[in-house]
Amino acid sequence: MSWQVKNLLPKSLFGRNVLLFVVLIVVVQMTMLVAFYQVVQKPRSEQLAVVAAIHIGVLKTALASLSADQRTVYLHEINAKSVMQVVPTSPEEIAALPVDAPSNPLVQNFLQEMRKQMPPDTKVVWVAGSRPELWVSFQIDQTAYWFKVSGERFTREFSNIGILLTVIYGVLAFLAAYLLQRRLNQPLRQLVRAATQIGQGNLSEPLPEDAPSEIAAVSRSFNQMAHNLRRMDEERAVMLAGVSHDLRTPLTKLQLGVAMLSAEHDDDLKQGMARHINEINTIIEQFVDFARIGSDEELSQFDLNEMVMNLVGDFAAQRVHFEVDLVPLPAVTLRPIAIYRMLNNLMRNAAHYGKQGLAVKTRVSGQQLRISILDRGSGIPAHETERVKQAFTRLDEGRSAVSGSGLGLAITERIARLHGGELQLLPRFEGGLEAVVCLPLR
Repeated sequence: MSWQVKNLLPKSLFGRNVLLFVVLIVVVQMTMLVAFYQVVQKPRSEQLAVVAAIHIGVLKTALASLSADQRTVYLHEINAKSVMQVVPTSPEEIAALPVDAPSNPLVQNFLQEMRKQMPPDTKVVWVAGSRPELWVSFQIDQTAYWFKVSGERFTREFSNIGILLTVIYGVLAFLAAYLLQRRLNQPLRQLVRAATQIGQGNLSEPLPEDAPSEIAAVSRSFNQMAHNLRRMDEERAVMLAGVSHDLRTPLTKLQLGVAMLSAEHDDDLKQGMARHINEINTIIEQFVDFARIGSDEELSQFDLNEMVMNLVGDFAAQRVHFEVDLVPLPAVTLRPIAIYRMLNNLMRNAAHYGKQGLAVKTRVSGQQLRISILDRGSGIPAHETERVKQAFTRLDEGRSAVSGSGLGLAITERIARLHGGELQLLPRFEGGLEAVVCLPLR
């Protein structure tokens, strides 16, 4: 199928079902109309032409057997009581009468058969108009006559009822497609919602499997996949929590040992050991944060600007200054501990890697809440922004100069997705990085 044809097709499944039903019904209806025309209507029109020719022949014979006065009385009675009219005329008037070509193919076939049945000098004329008429000429004793009969019966008999039926069947096809699509839409919407929740880190409830067999098979496969993901996530959480727990005991002992070292030991050595222990503790905390991302935390409503100001105050106590540019925000319903952890990660990254030009901004854009953490560091190359969001991924230069586990942005990304949002890493004008968390206002 060419690209142009594909581009003309409806995008939705409902539209394609309607199109399919309508095309099938139109093709079937047209085939039936052709068959009905060839097998029923065309033989009927030919038979009607034969009957009309016989009737005119009988009328002509009856008139020929009457005297002139009797003929006049007989024609008067016929014209007064019958739908047909027989009127005298001249051969010149018959020859001058124009012949109209009817548009109805059955009427054309009828006239053609009439001309075959009548004598060669007979003129068969179809007079179109608001009230079409069939005119047939014949001659008796040097007197020409017109046999006239209303053509409304022919047009009614041979009307385009097939077009009306096609329209009716098209409407029925639309209704059938609507009812069919309605039965499909509900499980599809459930599947889309469940897939969206899994994408945000929420392992959804199992999909119902009491649908038709094809949809039930999809639901079973999806439920199995969700079950496997849930089990893998639980195993990962248990593993990381276990490793973190096992590492904390020897680290605590090392910290105690460093604190108990006598003053005669090298102070630089003691400070270096304490620094390395703190770094290991930080990595373990990130492991724990990554394992318990916060999906089990209850949603609650709070002031996000107040949380930002608390974080700015915490960093100011560590002599890290963030400029603040906040706008009034509507109350939002989020997971406060997870959001705190997300913002803390971003601000800590900015402080470690950007070191200068630090700022925090909040904005409302349409139906989104945007929180921006800015710095004037070396930034992240545009082609690396997606890769660094993956767990245990660090750049080879620039921001990788400071040690870390490579989990900070991965944790932030997962928390943003958990709330139906996203993390964007944008280059800042005149250098630096703008880390933007977009959250829906719902």
